[in-house]
Amino acid sequence: MNRKMFFVAILVLVTVVGGSGVSASAPDAGRVYIHKTRGLAQAIPTWEQVNANGFGDPQTGEVTALESFNGYLYAGTYNPIDPAVLIDGAQIFRSFDGVSWTAVTQPGFGISHDIAPSAILDFVVFNNQIYASTGRRNASQLWRSLNGTIWAPMDVTGFSDPDNVDVSVLAVYNGMIYAAVMNRVTGAQIWRSFTGDNNSWMQVAPEIPGTAPASITGLAEFNGAFYAAVESESPAQIWQSYSGDFGAWTTIVSDGFGNADTLSTGGMAVFGGYMYVGAGNAVSGALLYRTSDGTTWEQAIAPRFGDPNNGKIDAVYVFQNQLYVTAKNSVTGMEVWRTADGALWEQVNQDGFGDSNNSNTNGSNAMANFMNQLYVGTSNMVDGGELWRMLQQPPDTFTPTATDTPTPTSTNTSTFTPTNTTTNTATNTPTYTPTASVTLTNTATNTPTFTSTASNTPTNTPTATPTFTSTASNTPTRTPTSTSTFTPTATPTNTPTSTPTNTSTPYPNVPGKVTGGGNIDLSKGKATFGFVVHYDWGAANPSGNLTFMDHQAKLSLKASSFTLLYIDRNHARITGYGTVNGVSNVPFILEVYDREGPGAKDIFMLQIPEMHNYSIGGTVSGGNIKVSMTGHGKNKMRVPGRRVPSRSNR
Repeated sequence: MNRKMFFVAILVLVTVVGGSGVSASAPDAGRVYIHKTRGLAQAIPTWEQVNANGFGDPQTGEVTALESFNGYLYAGTYNPIDPAVLIDGAQIFRSFDGVSWTAVTQPGFGISHDIAPSAILDFVVFNNQIYASTGRRNASQLWRSLNGTIWAPMDVTGFSDPDNVDVSVLAVYNGMIYAAVMNRVTGAQIWRSFTGDNNSWMQVAPEIPGTAPASITGLAEFNGAFYAAVESESPAQIWQSYSGDFGAWTTIVSDGFGNADTLSTGGMAVFGGYMYVGAGNAVSGALLYRTSDGTTWEQAIAPRFGDPNNGKIDAVYVFQNQLYVTAKNSVTGMEVWRTADGALWEQVNQDGFGDSNNSNTNGSNAMANFMNQLYVGTSNMVDGGELWRMLQQPPDTFTPTATDTPTPTSTNTSTFTPTNTTTNTATNTPTYTPTASVTLTNTATNTPTFTSTASNTPTNTPTATPTFTSTASNTPTRTPTSTSTFTPTATPTNTPTSTPTNTSTPYPNVPGKVTGGGNIDLSKGKATFGFVVHYDWGAANPSGNLTFMDHQAKLSLKASSFTLLYIDRNHARITGYGTVNGVSNVPFILEVYDREGPGAKDIFMLQIPEMHNYSIGGTVSGGNIKVSMTGHGKNKMRVPGRRVPSRSNR
């Protein structure tokens, strides 16, 4: 693995600027409205690259999305579709320790070039499943997974409109999942679903805002309302809704926060009683705005953080009681800044992490907290997208400077000693740098909260050893890094182990019948299957039969018993035990989708965890799948109608 680390001890000078708040409609005229206190920031934290560039493929130019789910960190990528390559496009990887990665999807989800997505744009966890959205090419898609290894399409048609090309942001609000959609003809849209299932989505905006902006870069809940940050060739906008319902959205900012040159927006986050949104101004460059009431907005930073090459604030993310933002910089590389109070800011990375080709990140979608460490994905179109992790211990060569001494020592002993002494000192040994070298004077920066940024004084000497506590959650998982191929030996340490999912399922048996037979469309070889599984009221378990053959892998399965038949509309989940290549009593998980409509193909996905995490899936050819319910609840499970607005009123 191509891993880099930076041990940099540079002090960053924070500019002094002052002013007062203004309303969103007043011109800013280049002023800064947040009072700042002059001072010196702490030493730059250590960052470690935790993936090979492009996960081994230089054509994978960006790590576009990150999400923590069931003990794993998931990373989505951008890989342009090349017609000369059999399979390419977006891919999803995951890691149990943040360092060792394995692919959980084929490039482009293994589907044909004409519909394969080139980018995973966002993840979200909803109803104990992880969702992934796509874009940057043709009709947008939504995929989801219960276990992170078998992914099923919820929509591959751009919500039945080929001009819906990006699902840029996913979010959960009021118990529903929301998708921000870019339509290349009519502008931005917002869709939502109560269940996330295919054929359950409804467009709820922008009929009321009605200004045809281009795309949505952020969604956030603040003070009971739901907000969307919107960018286009017109001044930036903010939409608001207190219910998220159709027709309940209003435009509360329509003039670029009072500056018509503010065209672009970035991520959104709530921190310290304010909602923050990133922005980019054609004249002033990178900007950050905030509001305490949703109506009055003020600038939260000096334009560009004083760097003329910072063009836009992309990510806005809260981590361990501090607000982090990233600044797009195509000259020297992206910058990462943070604040503990919204007033005093410090840069916490070397520009571009030492590589100017790391120019930006995909809004807030490519930042994540995994095992109490901050991860940032980058766009690097030269060498391949990179993934960086911030280590919370300072560089082992750092020593205090004269700027550290003015801080009163009494405040250090009272605030940091209780925190450090309550944690175990043994947590330093398995981690990334020798703990013995983190000595005496630099302990204040080790506390997970980072609340005192200028207090590196000798009074913290007794707590030097225990302060490196933030990496304790990584301790159990650092040792298996040699298993870079992600063999099954590593999986028992993680929450979503494969075997129990077959016997301890949260799903109930649902009366009904599922039948199917045919081939699975694969890039090489073929797989054939046939099954009939049914469940009746009062029965102990489902019954039926299932045979499967992967001709390329030379793997065969014949079911001997079934433990679950769960039906949800056109989707069925089946679990049981069978004989695999002569080995009996092997658990399996089967998920199928009975899809209807012009051009729709049924989907078959099979997982056999005990056979080296074997999984396979794809669309069905030369056959079909039928999912039907019987008895009580049959009518309740019918697919609800979906409102698809006509082009005239979108």
